[in-house]
Amino acid sequence: SNDGSRGLGDVYKRQAFILLALFTGSRRNAIEKLPWSAIDWDRNVIDFRGPGVPSQKKKRAVMVMPMELREALWELRHDEIGELQTFVLGDYGSERAYDTVTRFLKRAGFDWVTPHVFRHTFITWALQDGHTPREISDYLHVSEATIRRVYAHNNPYEPSRMSARRLFADETVQTEAARPNGSSPH
Repeated sequence: SNDGSRGLGDVYKRQAFILLALFTGSRRNAIEKLPWSAIDWDRNVIDFRGPGVPSQKKKRAVMVMPMELREALWELRHDEIGELQTFVLGDYGSERAYDTVTRFLKRAGFDWVTPHVFRHTFITWALQDGHTPREISDYLHVSEATIRRVYAHNNPYEPSRMSARRLFADETVQTEAARPNGSSPH
């Protein structure tokens, strides 16, 4: 049924899923199975490999929580729904948060977006913020080769995107400006 309590649960699940996906770049399964006990508030980390988390084929990471994520999760943990839950996204085995988010995105007109896009967004933003593929690889436990192959076009510092003209453009302008009377070098 679509009573008020389910609606509130859907909002809670969507908010928590989207925040965790955008701020950690974690995969759907890791987010959906994350127990509150895997969040160490004192050390400010989320251990996606933590106690009560079943081991998986895909590697999982321990991640520092950005302040925005910490504040949002703290608020969610201490609201009337979060206090009753073992898992961050609610009782495990209930409707998956992934399905709730997918349905929400489709209703909002974003048919082409799946929750996995948040992982791509995280990696893209990290590259654009100047993090190296190696740093992102270490943080997300995804291969550096995959990051270079899939996301190189988003990295403004990727060597394949640089050209001699771009590298030396500023130097050329400075050299020409330094010539007396604007004389030609030839």
